[in-house]
Amino acid sequence: MLENGIPMPALVDHLPMGSQQVSRWWQANLAPPLESSPAVKHLHSATVVAMTRHFGGRVVHGLVIFGFMLMTLFFMFQAGSKLGEQLLTGSQHAFGSEGAAIVRRMTDSVRSTVTGLWSWSGWARACRTRRCSAC
Repeated sequence: MLENGIPMPALVDHLPMGSQQVSRWWQANLAPPLESSPAVKHLHSATVVAMTRHFGGRVVHGLVIFGFMLMTLFFMFQAGSKLGEQLLTGSQHAFGSEGAAIVRRMTDSVRSTVTGLWSWSGWARACRTRRCSAC
């Protein structure tokens, strides 16, 4: 590929429209050897190593963030009710009974939305498999 370029697939000749344009573009951009390309000329092993280190660092960073997210979810699910009670008590102390009522409404809204999405997906799945009474 570096010495010969990328050969044009035979499919291009059989296109119903635009085969000449695609063929000309391919010959101009992909058919010449890539060794003569300015991008490949400046690509040295040190550059490749630096790019790989940068990409690897980004992957490791993403995996660490993902791990912390999973740990947070685990502890939230494990102590969710106790944490909810503490937040409700704290909002009542900070904002009074009206603040606690707003927090309750907010949590009820989120719970209803999640339940609605879950039940809608179950209904849609049942309709796809023709197992519901409405279909």
